[in-house]
Amino acid sequence: MAKVVSARSQFEEVSSLLCALKYMASAAAAGSVHSGSNEGRAVNEFSYGVFGWCEVIEERMERLWALLPDGGAPSSTVSEISHAKTDDVPHGELAAA
Repeated sequence: MAKVVSARSQFEEVSSLLCALKYMASAAAAGSVHSGSNEGRAVNEFSYGVFGWCEVIEERMERLWALLPDGGAPSSTVSEISHAKTDDVPHGELAAA
């Protein structure tokens, strides 16, 4: 029997994947901070770009959440649903790295 997949479960899966991607970008940026090499700076810039795109995707996901068949969640619970909303590494730390 085929497993029924809901929009909510798909949203949560994508949100978890996005959270993991942001974590990897943050970890790569943190690891490159101590490198004075061109490669370290390149990794930091790339990580900052990935982190920025993740935030753009998060915003789009929040809009999609509101469009789910059950009307989504109230705006106060959107950040609870989107696991990708993390403040592990503020933009300033990535930019300064």
